Amino acid sequence: MLPIVEIVNLGIRENPTIWKVSLMTTYDNPVRTDCLKNKRIRIGWDQYGAEVSEDTNYEHGGRIVLDSFINKMQIGDIVMSCYTNKIVDAIGVVTGDYKWDDKLSEYKRTRAVKWLLKGIEEDIYELNKKTTMTLSTVY
Repeated sequence: MLPIVEIVNLGIRENPTIWKVSLMTTYDNPVRTDCLKNKRIRIGWDQYGAEVSEDTNYEHGGRIVLDSFINKMQIGDIVMSCYTNKIVDAIGVVTGDYKWDDKLSEYKRTRAVKWLLKGIEEDIYELNKKTTMTLSTVY
């Protein structure tokens, strides 16, 4: 009897970008808990409003992060949730476009994610050429 081989479509696009995402801050926090429970990622800079453009005054920073999250991140890309500067606690695939969720009190910028792994504590320091991850929200 031949073994049954199951082909699973994880939703990863060809040549995906792999993004490191900080969910609010390091370690356990309300935004991380919400994201892992509700299959999404969230970032802040809410003070700029739902839509940003070249005319936005980025007085609080965030121009590159917002551009990456809103315009460069694509459905089928991979996201790694950064638990610390060396440890990843979840890995997922982006399944939705950028959305602004006014029902949230903060960190209203969202994208839907299919979490492939959650609750892991994978030290990727060695895999990352012995380089720690920065605390930048998205890169």
